[in-house]
Amino acid sequence: GVKDTDPKVEVLSQYLTQTAEEGGFSSPDKGRAAAEGQIEKKADVVYQAAGLSGQGVIEAAAKAKVWAIGVDSDQYGQEALAAYKDHILTSALKDINGAVFALATSVRDGKPLTGVKTFDLKSDGVGLAETNPKYGEIAGLKDAVDKAKEGIVSGSISVKSE
Repeated sequence: GVKDTDPKVEVLSQYLTQTAEEGGFSSPDKGRAAAEGQIEKKADVVYQAAGLSGQGVIEAAAKAKVWAIGVDSDQYGQEALAAYKDHILTSALKDINGAVFALATSVRDGKPLTGVKTFDLKSDGVGLAETNPKYGEIAGLKDAVDKAKEGIVSGSISVKSE
């Protein structure tokens, strides 16, 4: 994770609401307010995993001219976020299509997948979008990401999950 790359980095995290019923995943205004608070605390990158609320996070990042990291799909290419795309450095991707395809293929072949199957970094079940040209232009970024991926896959870097 980021601490392996730079141990001095301060990671700020917060939930938008205590329960889903309170609109944590459907309120761009809540995402925007949370991001603005983190940016006021000198965050230079904001990452969100908050459904529709993430649009507010990305909007706040663009307004403050800091980087945003999208989630689930490549948010750089989403029409609803086109006005902010220059500040979406990358997106954390989940290859849902690949997982569903693997399951469907296993059923078609008469050998259905059962139990827990992990589609992780090692199996390319997750990754980062590289659509924003700036992602490739930032000196050393791609190499650092590739090195971190290699370390995570090999087990030399341990990623804490919360």
